[in-house]
Amino acid sequence: MYLCVVVCAALVILNRGICTILLQEDFYKAWRYVPFLLLAATFGCIGTYFGTFYNAIKNNKMLMISTVMGAITNLVLNFVLIPRYGGIGAAIATAICYLVILIIRMVDIKKKIELEINYRRFILQFVVLSVLVVLECYEGIAIMVCSLLLFILICCSDIEMISRGKKAVCSLVLVFKERKMKSV
Repeated sequence: MYLCVVVCAALVILNRGICTILLQEDFYKAWRYVPFLLLAATFGCIGTYFGTFYNAIKNNKMLMISTVMGAITNLVLNFVLIPRYGGIGAAIATAICYLVILIIRMVDIKKKIELEINYRRFILQFVVLSVLVVLECYEGIAIMVCSLLLFILICCSDIEMISRGKKAVCSLVLVFKERKMKSV
């Protein structure tokens, strides 16, 4: 989950630059929709991860129920948000829809199998990511500074994961050094 959140946060921050390079002038204003769609994709990715457990325990009923609940949520929110906010409303509805699917699956899977989920860290990362997404819909130096600070907070939010990554890198370096010493 951590890696998905960090990659999403990085893409959200780089969004305008990427859109400047990749999109023609007529489509450039679409950059405002991208952060919410990236958030939706992140929720969808993690929701799919929890969905794979249903296949493993051969209980696809809840997979379907969570998907239908997400679709209903999306439909209702589209009717409410699109008339008032247009395309941004549709993107927000999509993000919330995938969040609903993710929460339903996460809570249900936790009941069925023993799975260690740090809800406190999960909530922190997604609240900070959601604030980052909303901020990135605006322009200005203060927004950029706040966005960078939020990105740093997200990156530092999982010290355990960072520590494991650091140990893995150190182990790889040692392996390469040993191989190099043996070949000399």
